Amino acid sequence: TLVAALRQHGLSYDVVNSHYWDAGVSGQKIAEELQIPHIHTPHSLGCWKAKDMKSLGEGKAANYRFEERIQKEFVLYRSCDHVIATSEQQVQLIEDHYDLPSEHISMIPPGIDEQRFTAVTPAQVVDIRQRLNMSHNDVYVVGRAAANKGYDLIIQALPYLRDLQPDSRLVLAAGANSEDDKKLIEAWKKQAAELGVADFIDWRGYVTDDELADYYRAPGVFALPSRYEPFGMTAVEAMSSGTPTVLTTRGGLFEQVEFGRHALVADPTRPQEFAAIVSMPMQHPWLREKLMVEGARFARRTFGWTGIARRTVGIFESFRGRYQSAL
Repeated sequence: TLVAALRQHGLSYDVVNSHYWDAGVSGQKIAEELQIPHIHTPHSLGCWKAKDMKSLGEGKAANYRFEERIQKEFVLYRSCDHVIATSEQQVQLIEDHYDLPSEHISMIPPGIDEQRFTAVTPAQVVDIRQRLNMSHNDVYVVGRAAANKGYDLIIQALPYLRDLQPDSRLVLAAGANSEDDKKLIEAWKKQAAELGVADFIDWRGYVTDDELADYYRAPGVFALPSRYEPFGMTAVEAMSSGTPTVLTTRGGLFEQVEFGRHALVADPTRPQEFAAIVSMPMQHPWLREKLMVEGARFARRTFGWTGIARRTVGIFESFRGRYQSAL
C-alpha cells in the first residue's frame, strides 16, 4: 500500500530508516521494492531481552515468542544496509549473537532535545515543586505500565529507603492504556499495601509532554529501576534537567556514565542495594550538587539532538545512491 501510494504521487526517497525489529521487517521490504538503502536501529535485542527474562524467571507467561523474533532479527540485520546500535554493549551483542561483521554496525545513542530538558534556577525549582506537589525527598519514576519497567522492584526498595530517609516517598507515573496495564497497577498497589508503604507512594499516571521536563526537575532523585532497558532515555532526560539520577545495571546506559560523577548505578533486583544508592544524593549535599552539574553537562554533550542528528545524517549520506549505480 505504501509503495503504491508513493508511485501514485510521484514521491521518491533516498533511504529507509526503521526503528525496532517489527518496523525493520517492513522497512526492509519497502527498501527492496524501491531499490534504496535501508538503515535500521533495533533499540532492544531479542537475545538480550530473552536472557534477562530467563534469569529473572519470567518470559514464558508473557508469550514473547523470542525464537521467532531472534530469527527475524537475524535475517533483518543481514539484509539491511547498515545497523545503528544505541550502545557499545549492543554493538558487541549484535556481533556475537547475530554474527554480524563490525563494519556493518555503527553506534549512535538516542538523542534528547537539549533546549527543552535543561536545569532551572533554585527559585524556579521551588515553584515547580509547589505546583506539582513534589519535594526534595521524592524519588520519581516514569514509564509505561510494564513488568520489565521494575515498578515492583522500586516498591520493594521503598521500606529500606524509608529506613534511611524517613521522609522519602515515591512518585510513580505509570502510563496505563489497556486493561492489562490497569491490572498491573492494581497488583503493584496491592504489593505496596502488603509492604506497608502504600501511603508513601503518589501514583500520577500519564504525564503530558508539556509537563515532562518539570516533572524531571521537581524530585530529589530520578530512578530507573528497569529489569531490562536497552538504553534508558528517561534517565538521560532527567540528568539533562539537572536531577541526580540512579540507573539500572540491567541497561545499555550504565556503561557510558562515570559512577559518582554523572550518575549512580545499582541493581534494581537487590532492593536494599537500590535503596542505599537512591538515598545517597539525599544524604550528601556535595554528591547531589556534583551529580546535578556533571550529569547535566554529560547528558547534553553526549546525547544532545544536534550532534546525534549530524552523525545520523552522515550515515544516511554515505549510503545514498548505493543502488542507483548498480542499476
